[in-house]
Amino acid sequence: MVNSEPSENGITHVLQYEGVNVPKQELTFTEQYLSPEKINIPFQGTPGVNGRAELVVGGATYDVFIGGENENYSLTIDLNDDSVIGDGQGVNDGVGPNNASLHASPTALNDSARAVLVVHGGGIVDIGNDTPTTTFNMTVTTIASQFEEGGRNAVLGQDEIVRMEIQALPNNKLDLNVYGITFRRYNQKPDTNQARAVYGNNFLISNVGDEGSNLQMEYPLHQIYYQVFITGNDAKIEKITRES
Repeated sequence: MVNSEPSENGITHVLQYEGVNVPKQELTFTEQYLSPEKINIPFQGTPGVNGRAELVVGGATYDVFIGGENENYSLTIDLNDDSVIGDGQGVNDGVGPNNASLHASPTALNDSARAVLVVHGGGIVDIGNDTPTTTFNMTVTTIASQFEEGGRNAVLGQDEIVRMEIQALPNNKLDLNVYGITFRRYNQKPDTNQARAVYGNNFLISNVGDEGSNLQMEYPLHQIYYQVFITGNDAKIEKITRES
């Protein structure tokens, strides 16, 4: 997954690395979209020594470093178009003064080295920086500037954040808990609960028994709820934001 910038304006692409053709000096990816599309890009140099390429998708350019045959030609990629892989200082992370050789085994990664998933409508899904063990966290963020002008979140400069805690089950399945919103029973489906965030993103969580839990999120293109303030002095309800 690569992302042009970690904001509501970022563009995200999800790609699968298919492999390398060393004689042709070519890497192959499949972009995972509605209709998967093959992408072939040329590389220069020798894998495991100084092999590198530029992955250009969505108008952004991501630097790629190619590991050797003993590393299964694994890749180190600038995931967020900041021209830095890892922290830029670690040995063999592709860049920086300590770089001894270019290959696909960075020794240090900083928090900004990862990509985020930006959905249609501007929601930012952060899959986290954790190494999965028994639990890890994801967040869905709607930044304050996305809210209608005059609404509480916009006035206070307060982002809306929904956190998901993913838990590993003994049968190699996953369970999850969601924080920051309140779930209620969803009448249309048994064993399913529904919640809506202030911005309007809709969450459905279903219990599938031994299989764990399923979560479905629908994110709106614009804010879909009114926000109202009650001014006590005048006993007046003032509509602050309008429905989009």
